[in-house]
Amino acid sequence: MSGRVPHAMGSAEDRRRRLRRLAERHGLLDERVTVETHVPGEQPSGAKPAEPVRAVMVEVSFGGLRGHAFAAEPEPFQGTLRELLALSLGSEGQRALLLAAENAIQKLLGEPGAPPEDVTLCAEEIAESVGHEFGQVCVGMLGYRPELVRACVALFGAERVRVADSTPDYVGRSWEGVTVEEAMTGMDDLFAWADVVIVTGQDGDQSHIAELLELADRHGPALVAYDPTGVGRAYFEGRRRNGRANSSCEATDASD
Repeated sequence: MSGRVPHAMGSAEDRRRRLRRLAERHGLLDERVTVETHVPGEQPSGAKPAEPVRAVMVEVSFGGLRGHAFAAEPEPFQGTLRELLALSLGSEGQRALLLAAENAIQKLLGEPGAPPEDVTLCAEEIAESVGHEFGQVCVGMLGYRPELVRACVALFGAERVRVADSTPDYVGRSWEGVTVEEAMTGMDDLFAWADVVIVTGQDGDQSHIAELLELADRHGPALVAYDPTGVGRAYFEGRRRNGRANSSCEATDASD
């Protein structure tokens, strides 16, 4: 097995850049930010961790949006979203504020009327962030998102991308040279093959998140959340994942 690469500040800078571009597009940079914290057991309904953690939930609200992240040592903040984006990100508490703000604005991408260019931009930057942090790796994807498949294939190649989904209408569908596999029977194999697994649309299904964390612990891939609701993304970030460096996975022709 190859070595491991820890999450680095680069990923926080990627988030900052992505959030600034989306905030500018939607006119949110000068919105006032409200920050609240919730100790374990007092989180809003549907946002409780899958298991007890020594962390506090940070809730960031602005412009009618709300997002969450977890931090062992949260930090207070008063100001606009523009000022939040200017933080140094030198502490866990500041990075949690950024992540919660990103999770809030991601909800715009999950709405039926989300502009297609925003969804494409987010997918491209998620793929670029994975490539920047982990290199030319094999990427598994749980949940079929065409824009994300396209972005990952463009960066890593179809032979290094596999997709699994539990929706019967999607299974067997081919997109960008990748055929969608059945998730219920193929997750263990997907996690064993991939260096990084991108999880999409978990919508706070905490029992499923616990299963994904167990699979990641068993097989070793990094977990990255592409989740407009933000709950799954915040929990994965709180459970700092490490991924395999210098990929040793066997590239496959996923279209067969």
